[in-house]
Amino acid sequence: MGGRETYPEAWRTTHPPQGYTPKQLEYCTGDPKQIENLHTRDLLKNAFCDFEDVRIIEEEIELHEGAAHGGMSAVIGLTGRKRAVWS
Repeated sequence: MGGRETYPEAWRTTHPPQGYTPKQLEYCTGDPKQIENLHTRDLLKNAFCDFEDVRIIEEEIELHEGAAHGGMSAVIGLTGRKRAVWS
């Protein structure tokens, strides 16, 4: 199953690298409902390839984030560090 093809460059500093995976569409427990707004492991790995100590976690958990988001959810998140740039 696909997902967003690119991670917008501007998001790298304004949006935490986390979201829902395409499997979220099976749960129907909230937005986003468009496949192009969902994240995959490959998307995050490619978007943050210049980071060190990258760790990507995909899990299915129960979330309760208000009336529009409740129940089982397929989520993905990334942690990592920007590589030091020495001049």
